[in-house]
Amino acid sequence: MAFIRFDGVCVDFPIYNANSRSLKKRLIEVATGGRLNADRHGYVVVRALENLSLTIRDGDRVGLVGHKGAGKSTLLRMLSGVYEPSAGTARIDGKVTSLIDIYLGIDREATGRENIFFRGVLLGISKSEIRRRMDEIVEFSELGDFIDMPLHTYSSGMHLRLSFAVSTIVRPEILLMDEWLSVGDEGFKQKAEERLAQLVQASNILVIASHSRELILRACNRVIWLQHGTIRMNGDADAVAAAYLRESDKKPVLRDERRAPPQPEVPLVLCEAELVTLREMAIFHSEARTRTRTQGLLRLAQGRTLQQSADDLGVQADHVDRWRKRWDTVGVVGLIEHHLAELLRRAAAGENK
Repeated sequence: MAFIRFDGVCVDFPIYNANSRSLKKRLIEVATGGRLNADRHGYVVVRALENLSLTIRDGDRVGLVGHKGAGKSTLLRMLSGVYEPSAGTARIDGKVTSLIDIYLGIDREATGRENIFFRGVLLGISKSEIRRRMDEIVEFSELGDFIDMPLHTYSSGMHLRLSFAVSTIVRPEILLMDEWLSVGDEGFKQKAEERLAQLVQASNILVIASHSRELILRACNRVIWLQHGTIRMNGDADAVAAAYLRESDKKPVLRDERRAPPQPEVPLVLCEAELVTLREMAIFHSEARTRTRTQGLLRLAQGRTLQQSADDLGVQADHVDRWRKRWDTVGVVGLIEHHLAELLRRAAAGENK
């Protein structure tokens, strides 16, 4: 049986160069939504989660709601094992599968078949199991002979179908999602929705973060409302979602995405460690695409707008916007995962030769 229990869990992120900079402290607080404290050495600490105590049992379908920076992604990463508690105890019983980033481990220079192995390794699937289910994955993806072509020859829809097909062959006890996955054209989309629904049904516990009220009420029997890293409300899905909407007043966060108003650009605020990591990747990373992405993020951090950054790099503004949104989701931890995925991919490629 799957089981999750947190007792007084806290997650802290130290910002070593931010002490004595009151303006930067304020910018960090606005950008992250976390609470700012200082440790015994005087360093600024962003508390992303504070004193979380909760229990999730078999059969629970839990939705996470809250404003941007409330701690939803941090909580998902705690559950997936990326973060350890800075304080308190966390007990997680059961096999955990994360669908937060289905592209993790994918290499554009490798073939679709090779990428099935790369992605499968990160999902904890044995090579023998991947070989046994290879035909099933290829058939579901509808890629045909393209499965043996490099990914850079794929359209974005083909890329998404491949990632989805391999990521959803698992049967987890605890399933983690950041929004519901939507894949491909109408013909494939219906098939993908059915598989995703089967995956959710087969899991013992579902934890999903979303801004969609419709999704939360359809998929969840319980909702946890996070606010500045703390639990504001935890209970029945209908009751918590209604309270959250009342609180958000004229600007509901749980909304129908089709009516979402355009949002003004928010400056990208980075700590020194993040800047150093991005600068190194912009120069030394083996993939040209990744170097371009990090250069775009650095320009945003320097105060350039999306359009200005796009003009500097000779790309479309919506490309830079996607990079920014991905950074907001994964942050510096995502960069570490990216490097780990590349190492695992190379190891798997060596074994398959």
